[in-house]
Amino acid sequence: MAAEKYQHDTPNVWMMTADSSMRSPTAILRELTELLDANEKRGPRMMASVIQRVKGTRGLIIVDEAQNLTTEAIDLLHTIFDRGRIGLVFMGNEPLKGRIEGMGRQSSHAQIFSRVGMRKNRVNPLVILLN
Repeated sequence: MAAEKYQHDTPNVWMMTADSSMRSPTAILRELTELLDANEKRGPRMMASVIQRVKGTRGLIIVDEAQNLTTEAIDLLHTIFDRGRIGLVFMGNEPLKGRIEGMGRQSSHAQIFSRVGMRKNRVNPLVILLN
């Protein structure tokens, strides 16, 4: 996958795959503390620990299968994006696009929608044949 290659070739790029076990913001924070090797792995300081870990890195968090995220989890990642001053990529299928675009119509999520810099639709997955 291109995102995994980018992660491998680029410093301060972290990639996670969202699944049904990561529906709550707390579950996302736990995953991120492990992924980032943040100081606080449990408790109320997890968010601050994640932000502290990424701040100043000019890093990027890539979330694959992002259609599995709840609106609250997307909000949490947006907060990390804002406070940590890092990049954030959501990769997912068509329902994700609909949810993100639908969020933009709600005043409570207009800020997230306004920050979407690029939407890329792939009709067919990229296939690379190696000899």
